[in-house]
Amino acid sequence: MSSVRREQPPVPADGSIYSAEAVQDVAASMGLSNLPEELLQRLAKDVEYRIHQVVEEAARFTRHGKRTTMSTNDIDLAFQSLNIEPLYGHLSHVPTVFRKANPNPAGTNSKVAAPVYFVEDEEIDFDKVLRDEKVVLPKMVNWQAHWLAVEGIQPLIAENPPKPPLSGKSKPSYHLSVSKQQKGRKQSPPRSVLAPVAPALQAGGPNRKYKPVKHVLSRELQIYYSRLTGALLTTSSVADDGQQNARRAAALASLQYDAGLQNLLPYLVRWVGQNVVTAIRNSDEKGSKASETGETLEILLKVIHALIQNERLFIEPYLHQILPPLLSILLTSSLPSTPPTLRRDASEILAYLSLQHGTTYPSLSERLTKTLLLALLAPSKHLDAASINASANNAMMVDNEGAPIETSNEAAENKEKYEFFEGRMHGSSGSREGAVRGLASLSPQAVERGLIESAGAKIIGQEALTDEDGEVLSVLDALTKLKPRSKVPTPLDEMEGDVKRALEETFGPRFARLIGQDAAWAKALLNRGSD
Repeated sequence: MSSVRREQPPVPADGSIYSAEAVQDVAASMGLSNLPEELLQRLAKDVEYRIHQVVEEAARFTRHGKRTTMSTNDIDLAFQSLNIEPLYGHLSHVPTVFRKANPNPAGTNSKVAAPVYFVEDEEIDFDKVLRDEKVVLPKMVNWQAHWLAVEGIQPLIAENPPKPPLSGKSKPSYHLSVSKQQKGRKQSPPRSVLAPVAPALQAGGPNRKYKPVKHVLSRELQIYYSRLTGALLTTSSVADDGQQNARRAAALASLQYDAGLQNLLPYLVRWVGQNVVTAIRNSDEKGSKASETGETLEILLKVIHALIQNERLFIEPYLHQILPPLLSILLTSSLPSTPPTLRRDASEILAYLSLQHGTTYPSLSERLTKTLLLALLAPSKHLDAASINASANNAMMVDNEGAPIETSNEAAENKEKYEFFEGRMHGSSGSREGAVRGLASLSPQAVERGLIESAGAKIIGQEALTDEDGEVLSVLDALTKLKPRSKVPTPLDEMEGDVKRALEETFGPRFARLIGQDAAWAKALLNRGSD
């Protein structure tokens, strides 16, 4: 028998497994011919290095998989780890079928070359594919954020569990899926506070009494609260004033920037209101006692300012508790002489509240304006004792749409709480000064409505004793919100009698004389509607 010797593929001289001739064949198939021999050898070495790198990485996955045979999944994982685009169509669970092809015709005695193996393509019948049922791909897993609860209230949205239905006066039955450990335990269904009231719980249903839920503070927050209030208002005498001022500054900074004060917020607001009442009770004292009262009110205003400046606190539910002490400082008749900026500071805080929360509560500015007009235009005596405080509380008793909320119980409590303000907030120079500064802080329209349309300037001009009184100066400052004063004021001359008469009709004799010292400002105020 004559033995047939197969032709072996060319082996590179340097012992590598990928020859330069193979690179040249690939280059020729891509239309690149006549490449230098040195370039072909370098490309062959680089290809061989990459093959070794992929095989070593795939062998590592094989060893970690506790297997002895390398699969196509190992090659794909190696490609992923090396950031190389994978080869598609080769799956481990679908074995690749190779077909053998003989390059020489059968039955010939010519020199036979090595056989060629190739992957046989599967023939697909389009009629069968079109007749088969189409498989709908499932939706991808995604994440969506929603509110589980807002201030302890569960919103009625599709993602949250719905309220159990209550039909008539029958007791509701809840179908809850519980685990084996919870079968013997009494289950209470989830309920949303925002859900509509069931017919059985309305006026015609049976009377049900619910115990109030106590708001329990942690031990850490209780210690923090006691130290915070102690640093703000020191009851004992401290020898080192610098140390006390540093502690107070640190406490105010904590109120303004710390994020974990939401649970303490109702207690802090109540503490501020109680201390404002106590301080105003003691405002009639003289000497050192009056100075301490003024300092206390100044600190409490800084506390309110720090709380409303803290962006991490949800302050809106407590605005109706912040406004009464703020308006009490602004509109009380007798404040200590030092510091002299208490009313101005209170009006600036009021302006910030109106600007910051006016979009959430559209009627807030209008209600504050009515409260300030009540203090500005009221006669000197015979007024309701707690009308100003009831107005202050009603200024925030509105829902998101601006409709008032019934708060008869809270109004009665506030009336009882602020009984001592009788005669303090109406008909006095201090109350009118605070009302004018509050109107000026809200808007120019509020100033025009209070001082011009409602003749507030005439009332203050008639009752003021001197031109240097606080209410007179506050009116002049408020009028600058309508039109600014001229840099070089010149008084009205004798020939401008019509302007003087118009000033007296609009602002009264006192303010006509004071405004007439600046002719340009007087004419601008009279012609403000024509701009």
